[in-house]
Amino acid sequence: MLHDFASAASHTSCHIAYHFELPLTRGEMANMLGLTIETLSRKLGELEEMGAIVRKGKRGIDITDPALLREVSGR
Repeated sequence: MLHDFASAASHTSCHIAYHFELPLTRGEMANMLGLTIETLSRKLGELEEMGAIVRKGKRGIDITDPALLREVSGR
């Protein structure tokens, strides 16, 4: 899902955006994925620990390792 949001936030179809604001709340994303907010937050934390992303405030995301994010998202 994060890779899709990064692609949608990009100004070009060739690359994903390396910084973007999540267009949905964590509650909305969790609902879409059939997860609890806690599980979604834990998964985002795991991506951050892996070095794929850095969370900035409530909705900001910095992609720090696009290849790793693509790999874990199955893209």
